[in-house]
Amino acid sequence: MAADIADVMDQIGVALTAITGLRVLDFPPKSAQPPFAFVDLPEEIDFDAAYQRGCDRVTVSVVVAVADVVDRAGSGVNSVRQAIDNATVGSSCRVQSVKFRPVTLAGGTYVGAVFALDIVF
Repeated sequence: MAADIADVMDQIGVALTAITGLRVLDFPPKSAQPPFAFVDLPEEIDFDAAYQRGCDRVTVSVVVAVADVVDRAGSGVNSVRQAIDNATVGSSCRVQSVKFRPVTLAGGTYVGAVFALDIVF
């Protein structure tokens, strides 16, 4: 079954709304007020990952950013990984890794983390 990237990004965005206080955007924004998270477009989609076109696989990034003066995104679900683990995205979805780096958006620089999600359809 072919991946519908817009649906995947929407489903991930919905999962992230479980984090109280986090502003969630389904697509990369032009500007945002921290703390915020957005689902980035994938670099590529791997088709036909299983015999007889059994599944497709994609890696999607979730960018989370806070102000550089220690900002915290609320209670409830305490982490991006837990929010994603609790979601239903594709036939399987897991947080593969996280990298920490500055996030620049609309002239502002924020403390950021980029989560790589491995999704199979």
